[in-house]
Amino acid sequence: MTTLLVDIGSTTIKLCEAGTRAVRVVPRAPGISPGEQVLSLTNGADRLRVCSSANAAPRVGVLGLTRGHSAPAAAAGNVAYTHLLGERPASPLPHVDILVMAGGVDGADHTHLRTCLSRTRLADHPHDVLVWAGADDPDLVAHLPVDHRAPNVLDHRLRPSPGGLSDLIHNLHLGDLVDHKGLRPLAGATETPILPTPTILTVAAERLTRDNFLPDVTHPFLLVDIGGTTTTIHHNTHHVFTDLGVANPHRALATHTGLMDLATAIDPPQARSLYHSLSEGKIPTPQTAFLTCLYLSLWRLTHQGTLTPQNFTSLLVTGGAWQGTPTPDILRVATTACGLPHAHWNLCLDHHYEFWTHGLTAPAMDHQRDRMPSP
Repeated sequence: MTTLLVDIGSTTIKLCEAGTRAVRVVPRAPGISPGEQVLSLTNGADRLRVCSSANAAPRVGVLGLTRGHSAPAAAAGNVAYTHLLGERPASPLPHVDILVMAGGVDGADHTHLRTCLSRTRLADHPHDVLVWAGADDPDLVAHLPVDHRAPNVLDHRLRPSPGGLSDLIHNLHLGDLVDHKGLRPLAGATETPILPTPTILTVAAERLTRDNFLPDVTHPFLLVDIGGTTTTIHHNTHHVFTDLGVANPHRALATHTGLMDLATAIDPPQARSLYHSLSEGKIPTPQTAFLTCLYLSLWRLTHQGTLTPQNFTSLLVTGGAWQGTPTPDILRVATTACGLPHAHWNLCLDHHYEFWTHGLTAPAMDHQRDRMPSP
C-alpha cells in the first residue's frame, strides 16, 4: 500500500511517497483550493498524510496582570504582544486572531483583578476570538463577550499550567486550517489529522533526538525552517514568526532598528548599498530574503533571552528557501545574529526537502492515525 505525504505551503505543495526520498515540489495552482489540488495529485495513493503551513500560526495578543505569566508560553511563540489588563496602550496594537485574557488564582480574592478588567477596553485590542484563561469565577467575565474559556494558566500554587490554553489555541488553529484555508476537500481523505507544518517539524525534531536518522546532525541541535510566509525555529520549544517569510519580509524590516548590522552580516563588502536598499523596502535577491529571515528570527530569540545559541552544536536548516545561498554566508549571518564571535556550529542543510517527511511518518503520527474516527 502506498502512503503519500503532503506539505501544503503558501506558494508550493510538496509530495513524497513514504519510504522514499523523492520529494516533488509543485507550484500552488491559481483558481483552485489547495485541498482540491492535492486530491488531483494523489495518483491513486492508498493513504494520505497532510500538513499545512498555508496558515502556520495564529497571531495571539495576551492581556494579564503581569507580562510574565504562562499565557505567552502556551501560545507557542506566536505572541504579537503582551499587555497589562486595565492599562491603555500607548500606540495602536495590531489586529490578532486570538486575544487571551488571564489573571487571578482560583478561589482567591479578585478585587484587584475586577478593577483591572473594568478598566480594560476591548476596542483597544482588535481581535477575532476572545479567550479567558484566568480564574474560574464565572462572574469575573460575565460582562465580556468571551468566545472560549480555558483552564487557568496558573494553578492554585502559582505554578504555570498552560496545557489547557495551548490545546485550545491548537484546536482553534486546526479548525481554521480546515474551514477557511481551502482544505475542506481533504476532510475524511487523510489517515491522520491535518496538522500545521510547524507541529510536524517539532515531531520530526523530537524523533531526531531519539532515532538520529540524520547522522551528520550532532546534538543538541537548532532547527530553522524558512518558508514563503513564516519562519519556524525549534530548540526546547518551537517559535513561529508569521511576519518572516521570503515572499514578504518587508513588514519585519520596517520595524527592525538595526538594519545596518543586518546588512553588514548579509553582505559585508556591500553593506552600505544593501542598507539603503533594505531601508527603501527593496530586497535584491531571494538569497537576501532568506538571510534576512534567518538573521531576524535568531536575533529576536537571542535578544529576548529565549535562545542560548552557544548551547547548540549543530544548525539544521530545512525548507527550500536556502537554496543557492553559500554555506559561509549562512553561518556568518546566523553567528552574527546570535551575537557570537565566531561560528562553532556544524551546519546541516536539508538538501532533499525531506525533514518534514520524518515528522509525518513518526510513531507519534501512527498514534494519531489510530485515534482517528472510523469513516
